[in-house]
Amino acid sequence: NLGASAVVMIAAGEIVDPGRVGDEAAMMAAMDVAVVVARNRRRLVDQIVCYSQKEQQRAIVVLDDAYQAFDIPAQVALLVMDGTALFENGWELPAGRLREKDYTRADLVLITHLEHLPAEEFKELVRKQLSFCCSDRVVRLTLAPAGYRRGNVTGVNYRYPAPRRIIAASGIAAPQHFIQRLKLDGLVITHQVNYNDHYQFTQSDVVHLFSAMRMHKAAGIIVTAKDWIKLTRLVTTEQAALIWIADIEVRGVEQYDEEILEQFL
Repeated sequence: NLGASAVVMIAAGEIVDPGRVGDEAAMMAAMDVAVVVARNRRRLVDQIVCYSQKEQQRAIVVLDDAYQAFDIPAQVALLVMDGTALFENGWELPAGRLREKDYTRADLVLITHLEHLPAEEFKELVRKQLSFCCSDRVVRLTLAPAGYRRGNVTGVNYRYPAPRRIIAASGIAAPQHFIQRLKLDGLVITHQVNYNDHYQFTQSDVVHLFSAMRMHKAAGIIVTAKDWIKLTRLVTTEQAALIWIADIEVRGVEQYDEEILEQFL
């Protein structure tokens, strides 16, 4: 919701209203990444390239959800796919969740949530379902908790471990993966509250979450970084001290996955 503005520039570390720029943009900015939100991304990219050439500086522009941005010439096209539902029902929007069926433009295909699949079974899956792509362009990724930040502590500080008994709240597309990761990390989820993806939390939601925490005898609430950016303005300092944010890190499952990533990135 950019309003009258065509472009919003967010400095690294700046806290902005996610209702205006989107929760993911606000989250990345809060994690010390410079972000630009624009109505016309092609025009913005052209401006950045022109400016970098003028200043004789190198500009690296990373576009989110841009696989279908045919008007923007990409040097590297990365396609991320959930390995547990590679092609869903095989239909494009609105009958299914696929945006298109042409995956041949991808320079690199990144597969998530299949890290526990034996290597030989994964190779067979690639051969059968990803025949459009050479195997040396398919990377298996694992998403693991990098650490847990306490809501009332500024900066990236992992010195305060999350309590063992906790309730989990998330407004993301696949909460089951989030819950699985927490359990693998040794946390006991006494209760979970799932909202729709990109959910905009309200004050009544905060009241409900803390009521659920007490009801299920948990010592705190754990949320994703994307959800925390929307909750932070709704909670008191005392409430923030009982909320932990799970930061996720991405890495290759095998050494050759990391090597392929290095070649492209």
